Amino acid sequence: MDKEEIRTRRLLNQKILSSDLKTPQAVVAHMGAMQAQEYAMAKWAVGLRAPGLKDSDIEAAFNSGEILRTHILRPTWHFVAPADIRWLIALSAPRVQQQNAGYYRKVGVDEHLFAKANAVLEAKLSGGVQMTRTQLAEEFAAAGIEAKGMALAYLLMNAELCGLICSGARVGKQFTYAWLDDVVPTTAPLAHEEALAMLSERYFASRGPATVHDFANWSGLTLSDARLGARLLDASFAVVTFDGKDYIFRDNGMSLEGLKATTFLMPDYDEYGMSYKDRSALSAGSELVASQSDYSHWLVAEGMIAGTWEKQVKGKHTAAIVKPLVTIASEEVVDAAVQRYCDFWE
Repeated sequence: MDKEEIRTRRLLNQKILSSDLKTPQAVVAHMGAMQAQEYAMAKWAVGLRAPGLKDSDIEAAFNSGEILRTHILRPTWHFVAPADIRWLIALSAPRVQQQNAGYYRKVGVDEHLFAKANAVLEAKLSGGVQMTRTQLAEEFAAAGIEAKGMALAYLLMNAELCGLICSGARVGKQFTYAWLDDVVPTTAPLAHEEALAMLSERYFASRGPATVHDFANWSGLTLSDARLGARLLDASFAVVTFDGKDYIFRDNGMSLEGLKATTFLMPDYDEYGMSYKDRSALSAGSELVASQSDYSHWLVAEGMIAGTWEKQVKGKHTAAIVKPLVTIASEEVVDAAVQRYCDFWE
């Protein structure tokens, strides 16, 4: 195994190089969870993995509750499938709450305030009602809870991590919150090891080759739990050592002969980057590794960072301006990547 094979296998498993997925919910379920604090870019990340999908398809799936958006794994929003949201919250929320504890104290929210806010949320949302953050802030104020800015954000995040609320349908460009029990049927909780096994299977199947450290970094789990999850994988997964690290991936016997890593406009916070603690396989040179954080939009050519791109909206049409940082062998593949991105928004 070398870095080229790592890139090719990752792009295959992430469904970027080739995909049989047809719907937004199929993409999100395959990936387990997809980082989604930048909503527009998260929609493009879904579309990138299911050729033919448009922005309107992902928007419709989100508004109908076929894909949800909530805080799981780490203290940030992710897209998640309804069937996965409860066990993922149960598995990851304790660690996220632990990470948030200092911020809770800093903004002045505590268990007493959480309980009071959760009671308001149940009273106002349960029964199929969906409200925007502004509307909920007004309801909190009416109940004697003065919460603005980050204090309001943490009250709502805590309710998400408690499995009480999740995303609702958008109202125009505004997001709403829904009562989770109204959106997703209750299910029997999973044992800790069962949930670990499910998450590790989902992660390494959709993102391998990856290391246990990559898995721990992405999932927010302790390294001990990440190692246990890896040990629970079945015999369909292989372990290959490269550059002193053990890489795990599902060995489906597919030949890589003739396959070449693809070129695409990478969404911000895309799982092709965010899934890995060690992202050196993405870079064509040390100068790009050093400058990765300077760019919000990456052009990926043959699986490696090769430049940047910028979205431009002209009337009702979307365009993208590409700025290569290295020599790219084929302008045609870059033009095709730009066209695919533009078509997604039409």
